[in-house]
Amino acid sequence: IQAAFNSISASDTFTRITIDAGTYLEHTDIPGGDIVNGNVVEIIGATDEKGQPAVTLQGIGANEPLMKILNVGDGSVFIENIVLAGGTAGNAAGAKMETCKNVEWRNCVFRDNHTSGRGGAVWIVNQYIVGNSVHFYDCSFLNNSAGSKGGAINVQTHYDGSIIATNCSFI
Repeated sequence: IQAAFNSISASDTFTRITIDAGTYLEHTDIPGGDIVNGNVVEIIGATDEKGQPAVTLQGIGANEPLMKILNVGDGSVFIENIVLAGGTAGNAAGAKMETCKNVEWRNCVFRDNHTSGRGGAVWIVNQYIVGNSVHFYDCSFLNNSAGSKGGAINVQTHYDGSIIATNCSFI
């Protein structure tokens, strides 16, 4: 998966990455800076016959978020049909989003992610861009925990935007 993320070019205005069904034992970083700034990136995982996500990023004890979306500026990142499970970290065991204009999660599952700090499932930090937004649609947050704040979602520092969770479950 990381190799596909690394193939994103600054000259691309739209990139769609599709991921085959399976469990992937890796941590991923969506490249930031000029690579995604102003561009649209879609990450679409396969689904099973019931429409449930069939792609899992499984924690491997690396003490890092399973997915990092960093410094994409005015770009947009759309993630669909992905399970982030078993992540462990000091902060942000599932996903970390930092300095992003627009991020949207659809039909994703954040399960069994645990951190000693903030944001067991999701940590949104240092959002300096005015009007930014993070949307979660039809997502499930199951058995995530944080030692400090935000077992499911933690938002920290300079956030000027919106977080919207529509038809999501927090258990």
